[in-house]
Amino acid sequence: MKKLLRYYHYQPSRTLKDPEVFKHLYKCKFQNLKKNDVKSLFKEYVDTYKAWLSEGSDIQLIGLDKFPYVYFTSGVCGAIEAVIACSRYKWFSGISNDFPYYKFAVKTGGKNWLLWPQQQNTSNVRKTLLFLSNPQYKTGIFETDMFQPYIKRREIDIFYDMAYIGCCLWKGKITIPDKCAFCAFSLSKAFGLENYRLGILFSRHELPWLEALHQTYYLNIQSLYLAIHLMKKFSLSYIPNKYRKAYEYICKKHLLRETDSPWIALSKTNEKKFISHLYNEKKISESLAETCK
Repeated sequence: MKKLLRYYHYQPSRTLKDPEVFKHLYKCKFQNLKKNDVKSLFKEYVDTYKAWLSEGSDIQLIGLDKFPYVYFTSGVCGAIEAVIACSRYKWFSGISNDFPYYKFAVKTGGKNWLLWPQQQNTSNVRKTLLFLSNPQYKTGIFETDMFQPYIKRREIDIFYDMAYIGCCLWKGKITIPDKCAFCAFSLSKAFGLENYRLGILFSRHELPWLEALHQTYYLNIQSLYLAIHLMKKFSLSYIPNKYRKAYEYICKKHLLRETDSPWIALSKTNEKKFISHLYNEKKISESLAETCK
């Protein structure tokens, strides 16, 4: 295990803990949920999620309807593990300074890892799945032309990690290209529910491991219900709209550069700084209280 851990140096994301979200969370009633509810709950989860991404948001996602398979996962990390374990890919890759769990999960799963762009010659190259996060894990910035270096590379498919999109300050239209074989999202990031493990994976390929879990209804019923409950109460733009001005104030006061994530800022030397604890300052808390009235 010590040998494997050298591939993984994780820094906790310390997401915002929004009081309104947690107040609503405590009102959830799970006692009437039954195993027989899983099939209908999962369908409602997928339908609600697609609507949540498209209704009342400053971000438009185009292309998710082209993914024939949708799975409930234990966060984005659960989606990563499932794809490594039961997809057809044997070779995986990632760019430098991206989420370290990609490499750790590949090595732990006994698969082959390449640091892109280690292989420049496209002839006789094995099919490789490239992990890309956007907004980017290291910087918190949304990259509008992220796919351009890879779009014509026939040996590359992309796993599009959009864990931070549910709390993104960026505004615009996102078209998911056919080059993306998988697209993963995290609801725990969107609502500041770190460790609740609420994820969803859109896939162009059937994944036997996840198919078995879904067909036997071996899913977390409470997490499904909780996700639906929160999506119906809070829009995709709830966190960005509520915390935007406070975020700008924090960055200005502490001489930090703004990113597209309200809990990540950059120092003058582009070092990643988590700032969630700074929202507890009295002046900012009072400002947020006024916003919620």
